[in-house]
Amino acid sequence: MNRTVDRLLALLVARGAVRIEEADTYRYGLSLLLSFIMNTLTILLLGFVTGYIKTVGFILLFYIPLQSFGGGYHANTHLRCYIITLGVITLSVIVVHTLPPVWLLAVSIPGCIILFLLAPVEHANAPFNAQFAARMRKIVRSLTVLFLAASLVTKRSCPLIASCLSVSLAMSAVSLAAALLAKRCAKRKGGNENGILPADG
Repeated sequence: MNRTVDRLLALLVARGAVRIEEADTYRYGLSLLLSFIMNTLTILLLGFVTGYIKTVGFILLFYIPLQSFGGGYHANTHLRCYIITLGVITLSVIVVHTLPPVWLLAVSIPGCIILFLLAPVEHANAPFNAQFAARMRKIVRSLTVLFLAASLVTKRSCPLIASCLSVSLAMSAVSLAAALLAKRCAKRKGGNENGILPADG
């Protein structure tokens, strides 16, 4: 992964598309992008092989926007991110096909409260200003309300979508809470937080 990122970055610098002083920022962005692509393709392949491609697709469709705009826990290595992401999505698929939609909806409500009150959470490698945070907060809150309403509406007509919506909300809240906990622990240790999930690794 790191070799691929370095080669792409060297190519961009050589062609003048990236200035050398911006290399670290682009390296971080390229690293996230490649990690995201690899994780997503692997998860979709796993869904196809196991026959749960619809479930996996819906979970990714709902989870990725929440994670992208609200933030969440990021593992400190690509391999750890990859393993955790696969584990979380696999567990989510099992939960969707095991628990009734009503139970999942009940679990998602505390998650909605967490997302509504605490998102977004910034990462040490991607800080943002107050204006950007306010814009992301508005988007996350809109998505949270929209997804919760959609899960209520589709509970009977399309229980699979309702369950995937509920699981995505709950999973995003757990990821966000983990990021906040990692941030607090890092501050106590005097270091940088490393913080999951698909969508960005």
